[in-house]
Amino acid sequence: MHTCNLGIYLIVIAESILLLANNMYPNLDLEDSLQITFLKFKQWLSEKGISCSQRRWTTKSLHLGGEVKNYPWLKAKAFNARVILAWLAETCQYVNN
Repeated sequence: MHTCNLGIYLIVIAESILLLANNMYPNLDLEDSLQITFLKFKQWLSEKGISCSQRRWTTKSLHLGGEVKNYPWLKAKAFNARVILAWLAETCQYVNN
């Protein structure tokens, strides 16, 4: 659980959210596209009847920018990481079809 849900998945989630936001809303500012993807995530949660305490993702929460150049990652609880991955899997499948 710790290696995947609290390690690898947090990087995969952040990279996937960035790719999704950039590809679905290329004409928008990154913050705006991230907000829209988060709202889509919350809508999906409501439709599926799943509760998730994940806070809205932003460039700051994805650890972009700053003085230290680092890879993006999203702080999330283990359960939330799995829920976000499920949403990404379903959303990316829909986008690709």
